[in-house]
Amino acid sequence: MAQAEDFFAGLDETKERLRAKAAPTATQASTDDRWRVLYEISTLFNSPIYTYEEILEIILDMAIRITGADRGLLLLYDEADKLGVKLAKDMDFATLAKEERAVSEGVIDDVVKSEQGICIANVEQDAKFSELSSIINLKILSVMCVPLKVTLRDERVGAKEHRAMGTLTTRKILGVLYVDSRSVTKSFSAGDLELFQALANNATTAILNANLYRLATCDPGTGIYTRHHFEQRLRDEVKLARKAGSPLTVMIVDIDHLKRVNAERGYVEADKVITRVAQLLRDRTRGIDMVARYGGGKFVVILPQTDLAGAEHVANKVLGAVAGETFFGRIGSITCSVGAAALAPGIFADELMKRADQALFDAKRSGRNAFRQYHDGLASTAKRTDRLAGVLSGDPTRDYRNTLMLLETIEELSRRNTELDVLLPSIVDTLVDITQAERGIIFLRDEDGGLTPRVARDKKKQDVEARDFSRTVVERVTQSDQPVREAFTEDGPVSSQSISNFSIRAVMCVPLTITEPNGGVRTFGAIYVDSTRAGEEFDESALAFFYTLSKQVANAVENARLYERIAVLNRQLQVKLDTTERELETVRIELEDRTKQIELRYNYDKIVGQAPKMQEIFRLLDRITDTTVPVFIHGESGTGKELVAKAIHYNGPRRKFRMISENCAATSETLLESELFGYMKGAFTGAQNDRKGLFEQANKGTLFLDEVGDMSLGMQKKLLRVLQEGEIRRVGGKDTVKVDVRIVSASNKDLKKLVEEGKFREDLYYRLNVVKVDLPPLRERKEDLPLLIEHFLKDETTGAPTKRFDSEAMQMLMRYNWPGNIRELRNVVERAKIISDTELISKDAIILDTGFDPRASQPSGLGGGPAPARAMGPGGRPMPGAANPGLPDMPAEPYFFDINERQRKLIEYLKTYGSIRNRDYYEIMQVSKSTGWRDIKDLIERGIVNSHGKGKGSIYTLADKDGKPAPGPRPALPVTAPDDD
Repeated sequence: MAQAEDFFAGLDETKERLRAKAAPTATQASTDDRWRVLYEISTLFNSPIYTYEEILEIILDMAIRITGADRGLLLLYDEADKLGVKLAKDMDFATLAKEERAVSEGVIDDVVKSEQGICIANVEQDAKFSELSSIINLKILSVMCVPLKVTLRDERVGAKEHRAMGTLTTRKILGVLYVDSRSVTKSFSAGDLELFQALANNATTAILNANLYRLATCDPGTGIYTRHHFEQRLRDEVKLARKAGSPLTVMIVDIDHLKRVNAERGYVEADKVITRVAQLLRDRTRGIDMVARYGGGKFVVILPQTDLAGAEHVANKVLGAVAGETFFGRIGSITCSVGAAALAPGIFADELMKRADQALFDAKRSGRNAFRQYHDGLASTAKRTDRLAGVLSGDPTRDYRNTLMLLETIEELSRRNTELDVLLPSIVDTLVDITQAERGIIFLRDEDGGLTPRVARDKKKQDVEARDFSRTVVERVTQSDQPVREAFTEDGPVSSQSISNFSIRAVMCVPLTITEPNGGVRTFGAIYVDSTRAGEEFDESALAFFYTLSKQVANAVENARLYERIAVLNRQLQVKLDTTERELETVRIELEDRTKQIELRYNYDKIVGQAPKMQEIFRLLDRITDTTVPVFIHGESGTGKELVAKAIHYNGPRRKFRMISENCAATSETLLESELFGYMKGAFTGAQNDRKGLFEQANKGTLFLDEVGDMSLGMQKKLLRVLQEGEIRRVGGKDTVKVDVRIVSASNKDLKKLVEEGKFREDLYYRLNVVKVDLPPLRERKEDLPLLIEHFLKDETTGAPTKRFDSEAMQMLMRYNWPGNIRELRNVVERAKIISDTELISKDAIILDTGFDPRASQPSGLGGGPAPARAMGPGGRPMPGAANPGLPDMPAEPYFFDINERQRKLIEYLKTYGSIRNRDYYEIMQVSKSTGWRDIKDLIERGIVNSHGKGKGSIYTLADKDGKPAPGPRPALPVTAPDDD
């Protein structure tokens, strides 16, 4: 208002200056007329009924009218801070085409930079702008341009304020207002510029107000009005209609199956559908009609001076437009449903909306693309479609409060104890607090199906007696599954006489319903709140919000009831479990043992080995296990070929099916054929019934052919045909049977050499040898001997070693070449366990199956006879293995098996870094000083580690064969003695 008064004061001053000039001329008379037009138009700027686009139209029309220009353009900055033409018209107020909107950019740039208007009466005589190519090309004779600027900050500062420096005046340019003339009869003057600048100042305020009004009342996604603004406007329209006695109709338009569009196309595409439908609605309504977004895919339309017949005509236009629009490349893919209700005596805006919503429910119930109008029969049959009424009202402050209350209630219910007796009082207290009622009651159905009050509480959070309530309201709610809101009137409520009998002023009741797994709805109770205070009625939005909360309450109560039921069942089950505990425990232990055996038996952990060659095999198995390609396993007898084959099968994709093994060397050709392919009844003597072969039994699984190199050439030919065709024919049969079997073969012979000798088919060789696994003999992986020995020493029941070998026995086992590989090692260990009477197994209990027995070199050996002289190494120590040069794989230095894991790590550390100090060893191994010193002292006494220095400053290195420090890298750690060791 203050801005309007300042503006008109400025107009009066300008008029006085114009009157002080020479005697009035025709031009001045025209100027006065323009002042009158400007005054009339300025009053329109203050009217909020115009949209943002209409305000821009008024500004530009006025600019052309008061200046008499040939063209007028309004340029505004967009969100990207780029100046663009918003509107352009000619002298007849017709919109200019895009190709006719060219302007002098030099003039506009000068206005923006200087923030001052420009008026050029004759461009040809202007020294600054006459040479501009844009003016020459456009053939402009006169031009005028002023900025649309708003002051953000001025120089006025409070007298008592202490500032470091004065405040600078800052302005923001919204855009420019531009007019030009190409006629010699019309040129702009300084007086035109004053009027034009006054218009621009007034227009700036109008644009700002219109934009703020648009932001406050319009939905940003669709550009139409918001729900909150619609509700305010509807109340005004209802008053106007009653005052004038004119009809008024409200329509609710809902996009059909929008939820499915969201799921199939995504929310971005669904938002585009909503925006397009909003535009179609706006284009097919009148200027006095109002279109607003009600929420989601719902829209509302106010139709003033329109009855239901007229509303049906408008609805048919909207339905036809939407159904005829192309969405997702197809016409008719999107439709709408419309419900309408007309204003009737005795109803207000809330009731009018409720009726339109019930009519919409009837339209959606009848199918797609339908229109329905409200009638009295829908009052008791139709439900509401607006599930968020009262929760999201369009008012940001109220929506924030309601949403926050809803979230807090859900969080509070989730934190509550699941015991029903504890949960129900807290629920009633929360709902009474939210609704500001005087009392709240929860009704639950008992075992007989009757409704009984379970908890009743007042606003002081105290238990009260559940009496003097409206039982009629509760029964109506549970029978119809619909919420009820009623209030006392002077004439008395129609539905329940008990409300007046108990002096109840307001009551709300909502059902407690849950959705069953089969999709049905079950009502198991109700929530009831009331108040006896006058003037505290519950409105429609309060009921909707209360109904929304009841959904969460119903879930919480049902969960608590289920929890109690489960608790009872658990107690009954516990009694039953106690009676059969011994039997179930036995079964459980047996199942666990079987499962554990399967997991250990067919896992890589069953293949004991940490040697580098075994690690390479494990990495190869990891690459081929998940495939179905044939695998050939080569290795000496006793190296564990079948164990590897089982690991491939039971860790691969065929582990759910069978694995069958067959030794090709132990079976004749005829018998092997019948074993592999099966036979028919009567195929040979003794074939009394049909029998499936191993290929059929292992269908979809794995067939392991051991010692495949010993298979005859005739059998090789038959096997090759099966691998090529994927089908077998039983012996004595005519029909073929399709089989899907993964072949894993093995042999201790070199198949390539057999192919060169003509003993194995080359084509079968390439069929079987797709991936080759070479198992090393035990003599090439002696690092794994301690692990294998420990594995074989374990007890089968407890899994812990029952005995162990002493140092000399371990040295003997390490020096042996093991021609029988792991199978021989297992036999030797098992035999030693039986022979030895003590827990510590000595070398005397070891019996080897070869001609060389390492114990023969010892006087106390089992073979008797004198021990040959052993060669002595440097330092007077005997050289291991020198007593018998027939062991080429004997270790170059003693192999220590009775040292602990920490000492092994210390040896590896010294090999890498050269030296270590006391404190560093304690920190690395995480041991105490006494434990660490025992480790180091033991290694020093064995001659493995040398000590340099005394006490805390000692440095330890790895000894060589002469007992001297081993050559290698210099110590990586400081040699200074630690302070705390």
